[in-house]
Amino acid sequence: MVIGYGSWPHGEEWLYEATSEVYIPLLDMLFRLTEEGIKANLNISFTPVLCEQLSHPAFATGFVAYLNRKIESTKGDEAYFQSIGSYKLSDLAGWWSSHYRTVLTHFTDRYHYTIMPHFKKLSEENVIEILTTPATHPLLALIPTDSAINVHLAQAKATMQKHLGSVPYGLWLPECAYRPKGVFSFPFTSPYERMGIEQLIGDKGFLYTILPSHLITRKPIGTFFASDEGASVEMERDLYIPAYIGDSNVVALFRDNITANQIWSGPMNYPRDEWYLDFHKKHFPSGNRYWRVTDPESDMVHKDVYEPIRAMDRAGVHAGHLVNMVSDMSEVVGEGLITAPFDTELFGHWWWEGLRFLEDTIRISNESKSVRLIKITDYIQDSNILERRKLRAGSWGDGGGFDTWLNDRTMWVWRLIDQTEKNLMETIDASRGLSNENIKRVLNYAVREMMFLESSDWTYLIGKNTAVEYAEMRVSTHYERLVRLLDIARSLIEGGSLSEVDRAYLCGFENISVFDNCNWRFFCD
Repeated sequence: MVIGYGSWPHGEEWLYEATSEVYIPLLDMLFRLTEEGIKANLNISFTPVLCEQLSHPAFATGFVAYLNRKIESTKGDEAYFQSIGSYKLSDLAGWWSSHYRTVLTHFTDRYHYTIMPHFKKLSEENVIEILTTPATHPLLALIPTDSAINVHLAQAKATMQKHLGSVPYGLWLPECAYRPKGVFSFPFTSPYERMGIEQLIGDKGFLYTILPSHLITRKPIGTFFASDEGASVEMERDLYIPAYIGDSNVVALFRDNITANQIWSGPMNYPRDEWYLDFHKKHFPSGNRYWRVTDPESDMVHKDVYEPIRAMDRAGVHAGHLVNMVSDMSEVVGEGLITAPFDTELFGHWWWEGLRFLEDTIRISNESKSVRLIKITDYIQDSNILERRKLRAGSWGDGGGFDTWLNDRTMWVWRLIDQTEKNLMETIDASRGLSNENIKRVLNYAVREMMFLESSDWTYLIGKNTAVEYAEMRVSTHYERLVRLLDIARSLIEGGSLSEVDRAYLCGFENISVFDNCNWRFFCD
């Protein structure tokens, strides 16, 4: 959650940027294709916290103000570039201005200041399939207790029911992280038995998830688990055959590394093309980007002026290349499924031309005789899935394990999380049988703060030494709130009453509309 936690460089502007560069253009693209009779058949995951923020009362006002600021600052760019005779850059400033004005018009007039109802409509019309994630995008494999995992899953279901009117069948596991049943421990705890992630998500009614392919190969990966047994996979084709995880009813689809490397991860991926908009070089104070990649290894000084038409042409070329490449994989894939997941914000934010690439890929696939896009539930229903596979622990992080989030830089965070879950459970246990509504109210707030504390974003940023101050501020804020709330709850459990100071403090939590349906009983499910 970023609303209410600052604006720039870390905070609400992240959300506004993503909306202007990804979510509204994505809606435009999906409705445009639908009007032409082309079903996109995309699978799109929405985190519960993103759904809540896009529906937050403050979002529409803040987003409109953001777009107006961008329009005004872009006018300044245009005037400045004209004053120094940089007319190509001045023209690009006009191009940026047109973009922001279009987004503003579509948001206000076409989408009526809302986002989620339109993705819901596309889902109901079978154009897309929506997946969700655990509540605040926690790395479930490292969450210390199964009770806390259940909180994130129950909150996810409640939130998606609220925004979609139904609960998705698919659950995207944050960071593609998985842990099987077995012995678990942190470096600072004794080993203890845990349920497998597939058991926990299956018990909540989720039918499938997506995992890295190395979890079914014998490649070694470093983990913090005592048990790390691999599966016996002999043929490359098996990577394209979805399978039940162990003895559960949860289906795993496996991320394809060939398409992943071509589109994003590899050294020769599409976004490195010389004609695409460079992500890093910006003009201030507007923050607009006016230069192309030119050479991905060159410094910021040696970047040529961006040419939008040329860049969009390249997106079409790359879309055709991808479809041909996938078609050539058919001999290996057979009747299987190529699962190619990417961060949604790759398309439009990190890779400006990514949505054009995606649209062209959909159009070309629609005409192809050998390649088709399919929604995951449709594939599962149409296929006779017989395979069962035992998977090892891992993620799509560095080295395939969990070191990205659990390392010397972040160990203090995990100690806080571990102690917090124990303290919260002890307080909930002590409250059983009591009918004091104030206790339940305080515990609801405490459970919500625990979920915010456990977002994988904080340990990722700290572990990568990126935006560390912001991440540490968020950890400290949620932890300190949680400690204070538990102190208040314990006082009430022991027969005390709310002081005026406590009442004033609790009023601040009434204004947090994200997960306003959080319930302490989620911890006990």
